[in-house]
Amino acid sequence: MKRFTNLFSLQKTLRFELIPQGETMEMIERQGIIKQDEHRSESYKEVKKIIDNYHKFFINDRLSNFHFDNSPNKNYLRRYYDLYLRREKTMEEISEFKRLQDKLREEIVTQLTECELYKKILGGKLIREILPKHKLQEKEKALIEEFGQFTTYFSNFWKNRENIYSKEAKSTAIAYRLIHENLPKFIDNIQSFGRIASTSIADSFTQIVSELEEYLNIVGLEEVFTLDYFNMVLTQSQIDVYNTIIGGKTFEDGRVVKGLNGYINEYNQQHSEDRLPLLKPLYKQILSDREAISWLPESFETDKELLLAIKEFYESHINAIDELSNLVKGIRAFNSERIYIVSKNGANLSQISQKVYSNWNTIKESLLSSIQQQRPQRRNEDSEKYKEIINKNFKSIKSFSLNQLSESAGLSDKGSDICSYFETLSAQENLTHQEKIHQAYEALASLLEKGYPKEKKISQDKDAVGLIKALLDAILNFYHFITPLSGSGEEPDKDEMFYGIFSTKLDELSDIVKFYDKVRNYLTKKPYSLEKIKLNFENSTLLQGWDENKEKDNSSVLLLRDGYYY
Repeated sequence: MKRFTNLFSLQKTLRFELIPQGETMEMIERQGIIKQDEHRSESYKEVKKIIDNYHKFFINDRLSNFHFDNSPNKNYLRRYYDLYLRREKTMEEISEFKRLQDKLREEIVTQLTECELYKKILGGKLIREILPKHKLQEKEKALIEEFGQFTTYFSNFWKNRENIYSKEAKSTAIAYRLIHENLPKFIDNIQSFGRIASTSIADSFTQIVSELEEYLNIVGLEEVFTLDYFNMVLTQSQIDVYNTIIGGKTFEDGRVVKGLNGYINEYNQQHSEDRLPLLKPLYKQILSDREAISWLPESFETDKELLLAIKEFYESHINAIDELSNLVKGIRAFNSERIYIVSKNGANLSQISQKVYSNWNTIKESLLSSIQQQRPQRRNEDSEKYKEIINKNFKSIKSFSLNQLSESAGLSDKGSDICSYFETLSAQENLTHQEKIHQAYEALASLLEKGYPKEKKISQDKDAVGLIKALLDAILNFYHFITPLSGSGEEPDKDEMFYGIFSTKLDELSDIVKFYDKVRNYLTKKPYSLEKIKLNFENSTLLQGWDENKEKDNSSVLLLRDGYYY
């Protein structure tokens, strides 16, 4: 046995339980220590919101007067713009495009982080020094004061917030949101506006500007759709103004301003042979995007709250579901050379390949073959090295058009195979995704209308849970089914007649991911479970180490007696 034991190191996680001895528990309850920590746990949730509001203030303040460097030797924004609009990019240009994205993100992050204030907002000084001087309500000030000696309570939260200031290509970062998600949309809108400005809609430009003049600092609407104006839409307040220009707005006083898309819809109804693409609103700034589902609570507390939310979600999203369904059903009416499937390193392609050709690798192999034709193996070039180059080239391409996917290996003409897959909306059991969603809601409708008996728990009712799951699964499956059609968002020649509708409605439907998780968490919550809270025993560094010199600071003593640790 010796030959089979003690060969490898083994790591184990040890769990300890603190069991009050003697009259300790009575003393803890008498002193109200646990109640203090329960209260602090609730206050923590509110203070996080106050901190996030300050971060939004900080982001707005730092980016309000920021402009990208337009000096001749840099001007990365202009170089990005020129390269973005180039339809056929070489591998070298793809690499250069990525480098320009890196440079633009770096400019934004430098503006945000290279100041004395930034060093303080990701630590205890925000609680102790900055927020007490910031414009807060009295209730908010009182909440902040509770954590004056407990700033370590936020240690993990500081790290999470630090991520939004990252210069890396992370979807949770401010710079990524602006450069990878909003800038492509902004440029696409510039191109679409060129067509709009040459129609009768241009007669309404002056009216739009006059209705929004208190928010705009421009002479004419044409200024908004220029590359330099991107400097103006980095903050949430200006993104709101830009999106109002596009989508219009109903103000609190009842005043209605019709946006450009309203005029475009009217124009398209009168000019069916010469339709115009809709403009795409920009994404909200990081942290502001969390306000998107204002009626959705942090977590559900009652069955009534849950059922009401499901009903509201369906009613507020069914229009987007139907519009997306009808759009995708009619996909052949659009240009298959200009509708794209996002690759995600081949994951989406493999799934579609299996559905269309009953083989996971048919599409990928055909694309690799196409790349090999463009970049043949050189004389004396190592085969393995060549294979690596081809795979690297494949992975660097973020999206492929429907036409490319079908024609790359001569599989079919004009993307018909792939188009058929999407236009049938993945019909199974003679039902499309759209029909499944409507059917699932009809089955649940009576429960949503009547509500659930107060004396029972819906999570214990398998039939009710099954109906809820069927509806949300149907919506989530539909969302995942059509999402690959979004492309990478960086294709300069995308069919804007298709994407003007698709992108906006898909963004609306993306709420399903967060909503699905919240419903699942509620329905799977154990009826006897209590929310965990952090116990501090009036010490912010409780049990953070066993050093002999830190016994008093950490309120911790480690004792050994008869082989047992206490």
